[in-house]
Amino acid sequence: MSLEIDLLKTFLAVVDTGSFTRAAKHSFRTQSAISMQMKRLEEHSGQPLFRKEGRDLVLTEAGKVLVGYARRIMLLHDEAAVRLQQGWADQPIRLGCPSDYMDMICPSLIQALRQQIPQVGIQIITANSPDLRPLLDQGELELAVLTRLPDTDEGHVLLHDEGVWLVADHFDPAAHKHLPLALYEPSCKFHTAARDGLEKQGRAYEVICTASSPTLLATLVRNGQAISAMARCSAPTDLLLSPQALDLPPLPSTDIVLATGAMPHPLLGARQLQQLLTTFQQRISTRG
Repeated sequence: MSLEIDLLKTFLAVVDTGSFTRAAKHSFRTQSAISMQMKRLEEHSGQPLFRKEGRDLVLTEAGKVLVGYARRIMLLHDEAAVRLQQGWADQPIRLGCPSDYMDMICPSLIQALRQQIPQVGIQIITANSPDLRPLLDQGELELAVLTRLPDTDEGHVLLHDEGVWLVADHFDPAAHKHLPLALYEPSCKFHTAARDGLEKQGRAYEVICTASSPTLLATLVRNGQAISAMARCSAPTDLLLSPQALDLPPLPSTDIVLATGAMPHPLLGARQLQQLLTTFQQRISTRG
């Protein structure tokens, strides 16, 4: 005899609503699907569970016996599900994010995550986009903020952004034989775009520093030691963006996306993820 949880759940829905029709509405299934399930349960039981009395559907003696056991089984099932969910609540959602998106993206994303699943903690792992992708594939991250790969539909768009040049208002290019650059690491698209653009202009430059820290790059720019290139969302508000006097080459636009890992967190399903994205967009538009 097989007492499948799904069949018992439907059986109790029929008992509690009094008909196959209402049970179908409650469980968002067709009446024929409910009837088929009850036929299967009766086959497993080896005897009828319902009988008709006029227009009413009532339990047989076997049905009355089963309903008590079914309620106890479902109670244990639900208790187990809650305990297992509590166990998953002890495991944080691991979120990867490049350091240059940390200040603009992460606070709103954390707020949105906490709104959707407040019982779960969040662990932030900082790395560049190319280093985060393998961690997603290996199940070591549940989510990651990434710079979308060119010509792909990777991830869910969080923000459309553009590249900008950062220059201090007191920077004097004439004081430098070669235009000094402080850039993100070579894997960053703005590193490549800045160098390619300057080379196409035939301008001499030197990369004096590469770093993953937006704070360090901004400090070098602020001190007049170099200029830099990055996404607008990462740019400090006290630095000039693409000053016309320097005739700097244009930088590309970019999509910042949220990608999911190969092994999603059990408490962050498709519905929760969609709500998370909606909440994030509301928060980021309010900030803007």
